[in-house]
Parts: sequence; C-alpha cells; structure tokens
Amino acid sequence: MTPPRIVIVAGWGQTRSTLDLLGRHLKSSDAASSLQIETTSVYELAATCDAATSQREEASDAAPSLYARTLYDEFLRHGPAIVCGWSMGGMVALEAAHAFPEAVSKLVLIASCASFCRRDDAVGVYPWGTPPQSLDEMSQGVAASPERTMALFLRNVYRKSLAAADLDRKVAETVRLRRPLLQHGLQYLLHRDLRGIVPLIRQPTLLLHGKLDRVIPPAAAAYLQERMPQATLQWFEQGTHGLCEQLPLETAQQIEGFLADDERSLH
Repeated sequence: MTPPRIVIVAGWGQTRSTLDLLGRHLKSSDAASSLQIETTSVYELAATCDAATSQREEASDAAPSLYARTLYDEFLRHGPAIVCGWSMGGMVALEAAHAFPEAVSKLVLIASCASFCRRDDAVGVYPWGTPPQSLDEMSQGVAASPERTMALFLRNVYRKSLAAADLDRKVAETVRLRRPLLQHGLQYLLHRDLRGIVPLIRQPTLLLHGKLDRVIPPAAAAYLQERMPQATLQWFEQGTHGLCEQLPLETAQQIEGFLADDERSLH
C-alpha cells in the first residue's frame, strides 16, 4: 500500500527550508511516521512556473492561480495528498482543494486566510486584512530597499520568538531571493480573493492560528472556521505568524491528531 502523502507549502518570502523543523517532528512521531512528506513554498512554485515572465497575477478568482496549477502539476497530479499550507501557502492550498478536489484529501491551513487584503464589495465587508496600499508600498520596498523591507516583514512574522541573530540570518537569506518572484507573490496577495470558494470546500480541514499573529489577524481564521463545512480551529495562545518555526512540535502534534481522525477522511 502506498503511504499517505502530505505536501506542505510555505508562504510568501519563505523557502521550503523553513519547514524543516515541522517535517522532522512529523517524521519522528509514531502517529505520522508512515507519512511521505514533501515540502515546497510559494516562491519555489513561482520559480518552477517562471512566474516572473508571466503577466501580473490575474485578478479573476474563477480560475486557479499559477501557484495552484503548479502545485497540482508538481505534487498532486499522480494521486491524492493531504495539503498543508502556511500563510499564502494556505491560500494556494485552498485553491487547489477547490479546483482539484480529487487530488486533495484533507487540508491543514496554518496562519492563513480567505483574503490577505481588506475588502468591501458585492461579496461583503471583509475588514480582517491588510490595506491594499500597504502591499503596493511593500512591493516598491522589495525593489528599492529589500533588506529593510524584509527585516520589517520578518519582525512582524516572528515578533520576539526568534533570537536577533536568527532573524538577521533569515533576512540575509530572503534578500537573496529573486525580487520579481517576490513581487509576483505580492500581486497574488493583493488581488486573490477566495471568499467565494470557502463554503464550497468539502475536505476535512484543520485551521491552526496564533492569537498573537500580526500578519493575518486571528479573526481571519475564525471567518474560515465559520464558513467551511468541515473545519476545526485550534488556537495557539502565544502563537505568532511563524508557527512552523516558533512552535514546530506543537504544530506537528495538532496535525498528527487531525490526520489520525480517519473517520473524517474524504477518500
């Protein structure tokens, strides 16, 4: 029998290496030791499909994005998997679950949301996001002063959960990432609105969110839980946006318990 697979997708400004601790804790668990763990990030998905040479991220929410299509092509095409996404990676996981339901058996969304930006439109008022102008400014900052911009972003991600030396190391790593791919991801966050598909997600879903998250407000997780038919929300009282690195053991334990609940499996 083929062992179950879990595909974990890191969010904007991160690489798959940020998932190493989480992956090791999952592998060391008796409950999840048989899992086949595969990791990627939205940056690496963008690099795979050469998003930097494409047009700006499409505003239409009817079709899956380049990220979701590449996730399917690279990881899901040959059989169903559990998909776990962190931050923007969770948005891409949501898209994949809707666009390719036969390929996604369960969902785990870590510090994620239906829309990264605030919205006030025909769908309704969504106040639990970033002002659009902040993303425009961030995109300009990535081009003009990447070190300062990424340092500010990562301080908000991890707050004080990382030592100063570790934060400096992460800033140095992110500054080396290709700026056009980072900007493409910011366009995704600016335009992509998944509120319309949230009630249509039928896969069992685990939502993990820190109450100290300064990037995606906790209310964004509550919004998902209230509208997803099979969603369970677990809070981390001292959790920041960087749960995968701040609390990797506790995050892995929540995922293990969720995956052990076979009665809720879609496949």
